[in-house]
Amino acid sequence: MSPSRCEDSHPLVDRCVGVELRSWRAWRDEGELDQAWQTAVDHAEGLPESRWNQLIDLRQPTRPRDVIEPWQQLIQRRLDASTDKYRYSKAITMLRQLRDAYQATGDALGFKTYLDRLRDRHQRKTSFIAKLDRTNL
Repeated sequence: MSPSRCEDSHPLVDRCVGVELRSWRAWRDEGELDQAWQTAVDHAEGLPESRWNQLIDLRQPTRPRDVIEPWQQLIQRRLDASTDKYRYSKAITMLRQLRDAYQATGDALGFKTYLDRLRDRHQRKTSFIAKLDRTNL
């Protein structure tokens, strides 16, 4: 990470200066989950996937619409991770959670549209498409 980026980083995502990351439970217990969410959104590129997953798990039950875009970004990251041999399985797990978020908002058609576009974008990834077909999403 470049020095200028480290100077501007927030403690939530600050790994470059060694600040301890607060747990998501601490954010929640202190009633600062909205602040944690906004910080994560503002620093999306610097936030590891595991942290996104933790925060999304806390956010999705009460604000499913908020998690749709982060899920889509995480799915794309996973599909682009060419060195991860489990990338397709992980992406499908995320797709199930994304589908649940869409359903919770009452927008099942939105998920179908997203899934159709995802299939089109990744049609050359035949193993992924085959796995997707087997999941009946």
